[in-house]
Amino acid sequence: MLTPMTAPSSSTPHDALARLRAMAADGTLARLCAEHHVDLLVAHGSAVDPEPLRPPRDLDLAYLTTRRERVDRLALTNALLAALRFDDLDLMNLNGANPVAMARALGPGRNEVLYEAEDGLFATMQIAALKMEMETRWMRRRDLELMAER
Repeated sequence: MLTPMTAPSSSTPHDALARLRAMAADGTLARLCAEHHVDLLVAHGSAVDPEPLRPPRDLDLAYLTTRRERVDRLALTNALLAALRFDDLDLMNLNGANPVAMARALGPGRNEVLYEAEDGLFATMQIAALKMEMETRWMRRRDLELMAER
């Protein structure tokens, strides 16, 4: 069982990502994800971007659950904070994310799969996210056109 963080950490997003990678390698991350009903955990954003526009200030993580159990977001966040000793996490639930956010988190380029409960889950979700973003693009454009007419 992980204990809550007692003091803020001075580590960087890269340090936290390195800890996640180590946890993935030794199985600790798989146990944490299973305990919190997380089926997919992906790092995305500037911490995994090889050429970020500016140094990362936080660690962006996206998670997905495919089971019926609800994820206790607060418990998951606290478990990650304690394990990583890093307090600048930006945690996104992919189950309720909009198409653009999902496509950005799962699209090609700036992401790293940290945990996948079953082989192929990330690829399936990536395809679905990109397809949904493309299929709804016309509605976002139309919204902008309507706002511009006001």
